[in-house]
Amino acid sequence: AEQRGTGEDDRYDGSTIRDIFGNYDKVRTGEGYYPIHFVETRKYLQQVRDQKRHIQLLENRIQYRRDAGLDTSWHEEELEKSRKQLTLTIAEVAEEISKLKDVNQEVVLTKRYIDLMTWDEVAETADLKMRTVQKCHGHALPCMQEILLSDGLIELAEDQDQPEKE
Repeated sequence: AEQRGTGEDDRYDGSTIRDIFGNYDKVRTGEGYYPIHFVETRKYLQQVRDQKRHIQLLENRIQYRRDAGLDTSWHEEELEKSRKQLTLTIAEVAEEISKLKDVNQEVVLTKRYIDLMTWDEVAETADLKMRTVQKCHGHALPCMQEILLSDGLIELAEDQDQPEKE
């Protein structure tokens, strides 16, 4: 039988919710982690995915209309506008991600939110272990939130995504 919990990496690190929220400064510098969902930060990062999905739907509608012998000119104009917007969004999101200080965090967020890779693809193409990818993502979100807040690209509700400080 496989014995679990014996490796150095498997040891409990002492984190509890109280510890995590009490050590917010460590989280911001990448030394700790806490389970905040960063809703507005994720929404910002997921713009590329949402716009790519919208473009795919438009392409499908155009094909359906062509197959039915219907006019597609309005949809084609909308598709062209959407593609231009996607290009601008990718440039903006990539620029914001590039402000991260940790190169692994930048790679993980770029591959996940711009290249739209699965977690497995991110790990494989970045030549990182899955756990490292997960840690980088977890540490990158609070840093990304601070970047987006300071650049005025997101706003948070008073009680949203803010850990309690002691």
